[in-house]
Amino acid sequence: MPSTTPYAIVHSLNAQQLTKMRNRVFFSINTDQITNEKGDRPGPPSSQRGSTMHRPQQADKKTRNPVDRIEEMAAIKAKLLIAGKTLTKIDEEYKLSRGTAGTTLREPNIAGERAIAAALGTRPHLLWRTRYHASGLRKSPQPPANYERPPTMRQRQNDAAA
Repeated sequence: MPSTTPYAIVHSLNAQQLTKMRNRVFFSINTDQITNEKGDRPGPPSSQRGSTMHRPQQADKKTRNPVDRIEEMAAIKAKLLIAGKTLTKIDEEYKLSRGTAGTTLREPNIAGERAIAAALGTRPHLLWRTRYHASGLRKSPQPPANYERPPTMRQRQNDAAA
């Protein structure tokens, strides 16, 4: 019986099917971008920038569930898998220290965030909503919650059983 892991599924596709899948993922990544009515700059129209009409989105919420961060990391890993990239290849390609891209999934690192986003052909604020404001500006300083390790699978199972 063949393995049904995402890795095995991607490698069992022919070139045409793989190209279609990659195009779908990149299209979905790029459609997340918000542009104004002229389409030249991300965010709300200049007449409404800074007004109270546009409140901060998900990235600015104070109460984030640790599971949300795990889902965010899993989504990025899935996009990398479909794009045929690995974290070690990103480290080598963008001349980062070994392990930087992997650590960037858990903790903020601007160089790692930019490298992963560039490898996926998108912008960092579209991948890490917890580390960037809705406008695309990086939070400075980063919230302390971004440096906490998410609970392991066993910890989440124990919490669910309790």
